[in-house]
Amino acid sequence: MTHLLRPDEIQKLVNADSVQRLAEQLMATDYSSEGELQGVAEMSRPRLEKLRASELEEVFLRKMVSRLFFISSISPVKVKEFVLAYSRRFEFENIKRVIRAKHSGEKVEQLIPLTKEQTLVNFEALLEAEDLATVIKMLPERRYAPSAESLNLYNEYNTTLVLESQLDKIYYRAVLLAAKKLKDRDVMRLIGMEIDVRNILTLLTMNVRKVKPELVEHLIIPGGTLRGGRLVSMVQTGIGEIQSLLEGTPFARSVGGAVEAIGGEIEMYRVEAALLAPFFERVKSTVNKSLGISYVMGYLIRSEIEAKNLIAITMAKQLKLSVDILQDIVLV
Repeated sequence: MTHLLRPDEIQKLVNADSVQRLAEQLMATDYSSEGELQGVAEMSRPRLEKLRASELEEVFLRKMVSRLFFISSISPVKVKEFVLAYSRRFEFENIKRVIRAKHSGEKVEQLIPLTKEQTLVNFEALLEAEDLATVIKMLPERRYAPSAESLNLYNEYNTTLVLESQLDKIYYRAVLLAAKKLKDRDVMRLIGMEIDVRNILTLLTMNVRKVKPELVEHLIIPGGTLRGGRLVSMVQTGIGEIQSLLEGTPFARSVGGAVEAIGGEIEMYRVEAALLAPFFERVKSTVNKSLGISYVMGYLIRSEIEAKNLIAITMAKQLKLSVDILQDIVLV
């Protein structure tokens, strides 16, 4: 796809020996005009050596957002409606990051950069809010605010999973509504698989955090391709049984392999990559056979995955992690 990094370019970045070398390599790509990458070639050696992964993360996120909103600006009405609904995932992700930070009492992680034209949420005000309850009160009620029931569950069980899942439900409800108007089976299938990924990750997180199983019915996002009974069983069984529970689905082999590779324990970043792998393969096969709206959606998904890849690679270089670890989590 135009402007997206090719697999060989991603592999070169994986093999780069430092954040600085990675930035230099990106100067030959579509990222050369972005933020901190402007003038990398002219940076003094001391400044270049101080270049941090966090500086580049904002560049990658800004590029991802600009691509999606550019697509919406040139799309016909129905497609534009869908792309805008899809792009609101950035607002919801930022809200979840603020919620997690207020819950833990820690500083909020990097927010996805959005202009005032790209969001209805005043994130500066949310960041200044005294506590999580104040954050919820400040959200525009009809479009974003979690239900009173999910707030009660949060207070009872003391886990942000209920609030995050409620936000996911609100988001995907709007996306599915916009997608149905397009009458494209491939688009609906891709959305369903993405919901599957979110549901599986949520339920595995429940397992890891020892969250009460009775919460499961409140956390599953409707609209996925996997049946609720199979998902519920993932909370009730051990991590080692994941592969058998997912037997017959696109996720069985990759997730089972990830768990086996870490000796039956669970490292969520590896499992997330394993879940995204079959989803990404479906995206690529859909793109290769279509020039319609499913092609557009494929571009949106690949733009986001590219940003995730670049953030993972850059952080790994800063932490001096091995290339082998990156090979397990980067999708090409």
